[in-house]
Amino acid sequence: MKGQKKILLLLFFMTSGLLFIPSITMGEDVGNIIVAKGVLTTEKCLKTPVCYLEWYDQSSLVLFTGKRTVYHLEANEVPKWKFNSGFGKQVAIKGVLKGNKIMVNDLLPLEGGGKMSKACL
Repeated sequence: MKGQKKILLLLFFMTSGLLFIPSITMGEDVGNIIVAKGVLTTEKCLKTPVCYLEWYDQSSLVLFTGKRTVYHLEANEVPKWKFNSGFGKQVAIKGVLKGNKIMVNDLLPLEGGGKMSKACL
């Protein structure tokens, strides 16, 4: 009887431990939280000297920073109108960085959205 209780107790702890392992490993997969400033544009607009509004596609949005870094953006919790209001302007983006992709949690258009110089590309 005591042996059965020990075995059941051991099985209980092993099972409960296995249930918590995936949640611990998922925590490692989360990227770093980042706040970045730059110009909100599309990949196509970065490559050509002229940018048309028709080229705007939310799936190809990028952030071009002052350090000449290009981050691909994926809307996480941000409504589409925020991206529309910041397109082609200087913006501040807060999100989770995974490689060169930012999962955007918040977007704020900055005042005086200056033009991006194509000479630096």
